[in-house]
Amino acid sequence: MMTRNLLEIVAMCGGVLHAAQGTADSVRATTVTGVFTDSRKVAPGGLFVAIAGEHDDGHQFVPAAARAGAVAALVHDLDGVRSALADAGLAPGSLNLIAVSDTVEALGRLARAHLADLRERAAEQGRVLTVAAMTGSVGKTTTKDLTRQILAAQAPTIAPAASFNNEIGLPLTVLRADETTRFLILEMGASAPGHIAYLTSIAPLDAAAVLVVGHAHMDGFGSHTYQWINAEGERFWVKYHFKTEQGNEFFTQAQADEMAGKDADFHRRDLREAIERGDYPAWTLCVQIMPYEDAKTYRINPFDLTKVWPHSDYPLIKVGRMVLDRNPQNFFAEIEQAAFSPSNFVPGIAASPDKMLLGRIFSYPDAHRYRIGTNFAQLPVNAPHAAPVNNYSHDGSMRYNFNDPSVPTYAPNSLGGPHADAERAGEGSWESDGELVRTAYTLRAEDDDFSQARTLYEVTMDDAQRERLVSNIAGHVGAVRSDEIRERAFTYWENVHPELGSRVREAVAAAAAPSSCGAAA
Repeated sequence: MMTRNLLEIVAMCGGVLHAAQGTADSVRATTVTGVFTDSRKVAPGGLFVAIAGEHDDGHQFVPAAARAGAVAALVHDLDGVRSALADAGLAPGSLNLIAVSDTVEALGRLARAHLADLRERAAEQGRVLTVAAMTGSVGKTTTKDLTRQILAAQAPTIAPAASFNNEIGLPLTVLRADETTRFLILEMGASAPGHIAYLTSIAPLDAAAVLVVGHAHMDGFGSHTYQWINAEGERFWVKYHFKTEQGNEFFTQAQADEMAGKDADFHRRDLREAIERGDYPAWTLCVQIMPYEDAKTYRINPFDLTKVWPHSDYPLIKVGRMVLDRNPQNFFAEIEQAAFSPSNFVPGIAASPDKMLLGRIFSYPDAHRYRIGTNFAQLPVNAPHAAPVNNYSHDGSMRYNFNDPSVPTYAPNSLGGPHADAERAGEGSWESDGELVRTAYTLRAEDDDFSQARTLYEVTMDDAQRERLVSNIAGHVGAVRSDEIRERAFTYWENVHPELGSRVREAVAAAAAPSSCGAAA
């Protein structure tokens, strides 16, 4: 268990001490014997870290921590804490308060300084404090627990409770280590790019294990351009991006080939098991927004599915999160019968001149009618649940709900009945005189087939990514038997980038060269 003087804690986390009422000697004599973020678990001598979460603000629980025996609280809302203490019948000066600008960052600084000090003390005594971590999509907690059991039999070992693997849980684990600890085992999750780098800056590693990765570590891209209409009737063009909060991970081609043979359903099973154990995968939903008029003159066709909008022109804007927190109970009913379609718009969202989108708006419902049945939209997995369903549809195969016979089935109707509210939906349209419609078919100044791919290879990718790209392309092209078609493939990749084309050509040639293994001396 960590034991440190209060003034030492203040210096390590970079805070300002607002001492409780008493003498300077009493402050210097105060010892912190543990760090807590849950007021219900605070023990006497503890430091309570007040964290403002999505639903609760830890600053409101400082009085509870004080009553449980906390000797200090790490806070960023000093006035809020003092008010909470007063409301709870406690004197505002009854508890030592350490003020910082961000309590999560301060917690990280405290853990970083604590670990560095422990390592320095161990080195002075001729000992080693070894830090190891596990990361990946699945198996982190199990591997951590097995490693802890093995190492604990050799020397004092600290490992996380449950799945403490984020910017809060990892520092709390580090702060449990003391001068007797010989092995510190950590679990590292990832909620965004750079998260692992941040966690390893707190706890530099001596060893690491990157476990298998799955769908949870992949981003999602909407590809199509949609139209948004606000309450004032203003129109914008928009693209959707789902950014994984687990961090980007991948299989190499060799690893993917091996996994396909060993466990072809790995990704599906990985998602199901993660949800079952409460490790819910999440994605941040971001959008790119283009003013309506920009589309008419932008340097690339904004309605071309094969093009991306440069983030320098239209940066990502965070608008929400998607969390997978429940597994299907019946695969057929809830997965096989699911019918997704870009034609399912809610008020404020509409189509664009994106040719592929317009095609899919018609083709997807047709495919569902053929695959599932005429009334596929009535199935529970496809039906809306937030509002009643009103439509003019009658009968058809497998219909099992229907409007009352007295309800009119067309509009306008003198007897009333369901009708669409065009004003509520907004005017999702564009010029039909050719000025904008034709832009979906017309090339712009930078609308060639290869420049964006060239930028991806030349600028965006690093050397390791380029190496994997060459290897993956060569693996596919090398399987082509026709010399003519293979040559076309080489030319295609040379058009993307001359270096890429030549490297692919060389890799295919090297793979096709006869092996000298076993040749006679």
